[in-house]
Order: sequence, then structure tokens, then C-alpha cells
Amino acid sequence: MLKKLSYKQRILINLIPITIGLIAWFFNVGVPYFSDEHRLKSIMQNNFSGNAEVIYTLLEEEDEHEETHYILSDGVEYGYLNIYNYRNGNTVRGGPTRNLIRLFFEDELSIIAVDGENGISDETPATVIAVCLDENVETLVAEYHNGKVIVEQELTRQNDKVFSGTVIIPEMRISMEHWDAELYNGDFTAKGYDKDGNLIRINKCQNQRMEERKNVKDR
Repeated sequence: MLKKLSYKQRILINLIPITIGLIAWFFNVGVPYFSDEHRLKSIMQNNFSGNAEVIYTLLEEEDEHEETHYILSDGVEYGYLNIYNYRNGNTVRGGPTRNLIRLFFEDELSIIAVDGENGISDETPATVIAVCLDENVETLVAEYHNGKVIVEQELTRQNDKVFSGTVIIPEMRISMEHWDAELYNGDFTAKGYDKDGNLIRINKCQNQRMEERKNVKDR
């Protein structure tokens, strides 16, 4: 006859199905992120490269989610990622974190608008980040296009590769959002100038290219 189980033994036996259930749940929804750092490293490894590092960070302090924008690089490729504040519910892999997208480069320039898809009817502030791989570029200008140049803004150099700034668009911005950057540059053209003010690099946005093709056909 088996010896009667002690109280502690019964607890241990009852923990077995609970443990198995937790393991099954982890595999089903993904291991939760336990901190901002854990979440960022996990996303980088799963979506980009284990060798990637953050080369620029922009925090939207006034945003209710305290959304943070990251520019990443593994030395060869560059990517963009935005995530919400860990404390505001973005704790599991099924949460609102967006996938990392690889930046589209032309003429050693890439530019995206990381916010500013919405705005009031006569003004939209859009935060723009540009990455430049040419060390000879001293000044970088972002031009917003909706078929023609509406406004241009010189961006501020953040480090040896990254420029950023806010472009005030005098209309409702209804063009592409930043996650389309993996295909096109949307509606912002990047222009790079050397120390003497000469234009040496340019990455034309989709809207500018479409307008140029239209002008050629109309001639």
C-alpha cells in the first residue's frame, strides 16, 4: 500500500499540470517582454540581425504611449522600428509593436516620416528622420511633395549618419505612412549638400517621380 502523500508532495504534484499549461501558453502567444531592453533586443534579433545596434533613438514624450522610434544598423543594412512604452501594455509579442522595416536607400540617402499621417485641416507637423552614408554631406534638406514642392526644411544632424527634424506641412498630409518606406520614400525627398552648398546627393520621393513623369508626357 502506497504511503499517504504529504501536503507538500500533493502541492508538487498539482503544480505539474499548471507548469505544463504555462509552457503551452508561452509557446502559443510568445514569451512576454519583461522590460524595455528585453523587448527591443528580442525584436532586433527576430526581425533584423543579432549584430544590429541602435544608432539613433527618438522618444515622443507627449505621445500617450510614449512611442519610441529607433534607427538600427548591422553595419550593412539599416532599419526602422517603433515601439510603445513597456508600461502601457506592450508586454507580449502579440502586442502593438510593429515589425522592423529595412530602409530604402538611393544615392546613399534614406528618408522617412515617422509621424504626421494626421493633422488639422491647414497644418500637419511631421517628424522626419534621414540616414546619409556619404560623409561629404554637411547639410541635409527634406522636401515635402504632393506632386510639387510644398515646403522644405533643413534637418538637424544627430550623429555622423542621422539627421532629423520637424517639417510643418501647410495642409492635411494624406500620403503614405512611414511603414511604406520599405517600397518607396512616400512624399519626402532628401537632398544632401556639401560644405560649399553644392547638391551632391538626392533621393527623390515617389510623388516627385510621378510628377516628373507627368511633366515629360505633357511636353
